[in-house]
Amino acid sequence: MINRTVRTVERNLAEGAFLAVLVLLFFLFNVRAALIVALVIPLALLAAFALSYLFGIPANLISLGAIDFGIIVDGAVIMVEAIFAKIAHDAGTKTVDESIIAAAGEVGTPILFSQAIIILALLPIFTLQRVEGRLFRPLAFTLSFAMVGALVCSLTLIPVLASIALKNLKERENPLLHWAQAVYEPVLNFFLESRLTTLMIAVCAVLIGGMVFTKLGTDFLPKLDEGAMWVRATMPNSISLQDAAEITPQIRQILLSFPEVKTTVTQLGRPDDGTDPAGVNNAETFVDLKPQDEWKSGLTKPQLIEQMEAKLKTIPGVDYEFSQPITDNIDEAVSGVKGAPNSIKIFGDDLVELQKLSDQIKNAVSSVPGIAQLSDDQLGGQSQLQIEIDRARAARYGLNASDIQNVVETAIGGKAASQVVEGERRTGFCSRAKRQSKRGWQFYTARLGRICRARHRTRQNSRRHRQYRCRFARRNAGFAKSSCGSEN
Repeated sequence: MINRTVRTVERNLAEGAFLAVLVLLFFLFNVRAALIVALVIPLALLAAFALSYLFGIPANLISLGAIDFGIIVDGAVIMVEAIFAKIAHDAGTKTVDESIIAAAGEVGTPILFSQAIIILALLPIFTLQRVEGRLFRPLAFTLSFAMVGALVCSLTLIPVLASIALKNLKERENPLLHWAQAVYEPVLNFFLESRLTTLMIAVCAVLIGGMVFTKLGTDFLPKLDEGAMWVRATMPNSISLQDAAEITPQIRQILLSFPEVKTTVTQLGRPDDGTDPAGVNNAETFVDLKPQDEWKSGLTKPQLIEQMEAKLKTIPGVDYEFSQPITDNIDEAVSGVKGAPNSIKIFGDDLVELQKLSDQIKNAVSSVPGIAQLSDDQLGGQSQLQIEIDRARAARYGLNASDIQNVVETAIGGKAASQVVEGERRTGFCSRAKRQSKRGWQFYTARLGRICRARHRTRQNSRRHRQYRCRFARRNAGFAKSSCGSEN
């Protein structure tokens, strides 16, 4: 993925620089002048890289891909064009150096202010914080650094190179510009003579643009192909570790059956370092894909996901969400829910009311166009097994509450019952109930029902809750209009 990103940035920069040089050569109609202007591009990039390294600004696909070569060479084009015109106008009356100095003095201030305005327009991006700031602030810094480097080159280096390369300049008429000027002059005269018509056309254009803008979709980030998938499988909360461990190989086997998949790695439950809390009902699979040119002809990534999901659905009782490794982490950081960037949480103490409201929300959200991978957590949060001791009944049996708690602790989690002494070495001896006796909490209710009451609860921040998560497919998330209402 990193290599693909680097290759994408390199290709974009090379193609942008080549097109900029081609356009300059076509319109300036002078090879030396075009090369002088094109020299600003690598120097501006060098300034951007140097200043980014100096200020510790990271480079990424968004920041480097946002560099606009047209804006970068704008000041240099104005400077070279002004020098062209000044040399031709002062031919025979002033030397080339005097004409260059005069032209640079005339356009230097406008170039400075125009570049400064563009940089100031990036000021709102500099104020972004959190996830948005980490993503887009490098873009603003990189573009500003490149423009500062291009501005310095335009005001200092371009006049010097022009004085060396543009001596004995013979101005030649550009046939393309001559044709464009022949078309432009009558159109300009018409609009100057019909001022009211021009104003009405401008107002109508603004209104139409505003109407079209409200119909456009928006998104937080462009969809970037990371060359891999992140498949999250959510199994029933009551599933045991043994049963979950039997399902994960089936998931990997189905994913590896696709020739487009290179390798898979599955994580069941939480990692060993405990930084990502999850139950044994949660399995996350990293799916590394082959380069797209090795896929079946005409197969796209959304089609591949649909085929995978159809095959995985043969495993009953498991819900799946498809994402990408980096995208999944960003979505979780933004929404706080695993597996989807959009989530709805309902908090309350009445399980019946939670179920009723969640069904209403599911029916409303499922009717929104573009909703995909809509799923819910039947018992979201971390499950708890609460065993409450009936002290009055325990007293009638002559049992202490501490003795009952020790038995429960030993049966569920295990407890050091004694020590094994081997010379000077002492090792704790742990006792615990048999594995087959721990498949359900009903076991404890049956054995301890006369003196205890066992309840299976689910809470988040000490409150019961249910949550839904979903994604938008084949549409943008912005300006989304739906029939989904809200009820407090």
